[in-house]
Amino acid sequence: MTRLTARVPLRADLAGGTLDLWPLYLFHPGARTVNVAISIYAECEVQTTNDSAIDVTLTDTSFHHRYSSLAELLADERMALIGKTLEHFKLGGLQIVTRTEAPRGSGLGGSSALAVALVRSFSALAGAPVDGDDLIALVRDIETRLLGVPAGVQDYYPPVYGGLAALHLEPGRIVRHPLSIPLAELGRHFVLHYSGVAHFSGTNNWEMYKRQVERDPRVHDGLSEIAAIANRMEKALHAQDLEAAGRALANEWAARKKLVDGISTPEVDRVIELGIGAGAWGGKVCGAGGGGCIVFLTPPDRREAVVQALANAPGRVLPVGPVAGGITVEEVRDQMIFSFVHRRGISGQDLDELWVASPDKGAY
Repeated sequence: MTRLTARVPLRADLAGGTLDLWPLYLFHPGARTVNVAISIYAECEVQTTNDSAIDVTLTDTSFHHRYSSLAELLADERMALIGKTLEHFKLGGLQIVTRTEAPRGSGLGGSSALAVALVRSFSALAGAPVDGDDLIALVRDIETRLLGVPAGVQDYYPPVYGGLAALHLEPGRIVRHPLSIPLAELGRHFVLHYSGVAHFSGTNNWEMYKRQVERDPRVHDGLSEIAAIANRMEKALHAQDLEAAGRALANEWAARKKLVDGISTPEVDRVIELGIGAGAWGGKVCGAGGGGCIVFLTPPDRREAVVQALANAPGRVLPVGPVAGGITVEEVRDQMIFSFVHRRGISGQDLDELWVASPDKGAY
């Protein structure tokens, strides 16, 4: 018997979203996306069994079903993500339990984060664990096949690596640049509010994708402006100038709202209006827009006033903050426990750490 539990953080995007869709960023040289891992998690627990059936529990929706085979599971549209991933690794005979802490349609990349956890777990059960950038590339391609439209990449980096970073969207490769501002300091300026309105990222992103490829000047010029703002956001955070970062956040939202209709809603407008009125430097919707979560950057001495003001808005403030760690995986195999974590080192390097424990020998 083997049991794996993979846990990953979700993300809040601060600037440059949508540009992470290939090939949109190629039309905007210097494009980048800035985001941060947050203390909201997706998790999957996968255990091998002695038969070919696949037992699935989706904790978020109180769903449970036992499928006699992979073919039966693939026929259930509700199982599309799990089914496509199992099909890729040719696995069966499993018990699968998933959990996601984010509200549904939050715009925090919850489904992509869960896909990271599933792919990492299934790859280990298949005998060839996939990690780092290879894990990101594989999840991207599986999700693209599932969605039938190009998938952006920014949602995969915080679950894998954690922390705050700018993704430089360069021809031929994407380069992750960790930003050195202490996450505790960023957290003192950080507020995340769920609007209560779920969103579907595919709608707005696909509309912008088509219009950019068709050379719609409104979208092309708007994405160019967002690319420039993301550059300013990265520089502000690197300099630990949170006020400048807050202004960039406000500018990003103003530019994003002009891209296509439907990115904002009355509920979102009300939330941002209340936050700014209480002293926040800026706020923007996470993800593609149309609802979901709104992230604010605010002076520390106005943070509580912003939180109190948002109590009068639709939805609720989420008690979360930035986190440094990325994916953690615990594997239990024949009473031996293996724990893996991917995180940023103090120097900014990415470190893989492994612990092994057994009842007889303890940890080593």
